[in-house]
Amino acid sequence: MWFKILIAVSFLMVICFIYIQLASIPVDSIEKASKGQSFTDKDRFLNLDGTPFNETHDLTVGLPRVYMYFDPSCSACVSMVKMILKNYIEFEMIDFVLVSESSMEELIIFSNSHSLGDYTNIIVVQDSMRKFANQFGLIETPSFVIYDSSMVLVKILDQYVTFSIVVRYVREAVNSSCQTSL
Repeated sequence: MWFKILIAVSFLMVICFIYIQLASIPVDSIEKASKGQSFTDKDRFLNLDGTPFNETHDLTVGLPRVYMYFDPSCSACVSMVKMILKNYIEFEMIDFVLVSESSMEELIIFSNSHSLGDYTNIIVVQDSMRKFANQFGLIETPSFVIYDSSMVLVKILDQYVTFSIVVRYVREAVNSSCQTSL
């Protein structure tokens, strides 16, 4: 009897430990991002050619921006990328940065298999320092961090959502950008 109670208590302690670890993800970076401050540092991401990602050089300044945290082996991520490409006309004035912790080889294969190099506003980068997900509290893939054109945080979608929900917040970012420019 005592053995069963000991196992149950041990199990509850493990669950509590996991919950505390997840709850302790820092949110100060999210607060900084929401105030329009850039969250990237120059050595955080690598382009597929191995050069450091530079958001002012590699992206169009003044466009809404969507960061998609993904894994090339994730079927939901692949589906989401296919939906973005299928609806490309609607998204051609939005920069997409696909961020992954996967190996450079996996990312190159993923990019080539979806012809992502053909799109000037879709960039695949490697999170070489593995900080992006932690900074925004992202656990699942795909997850999204959406900014308007002024780099004001619109929404963090930190769990799997349907494509229509992503579109809703991307449109909100575009509308916010339009109102800001008026």
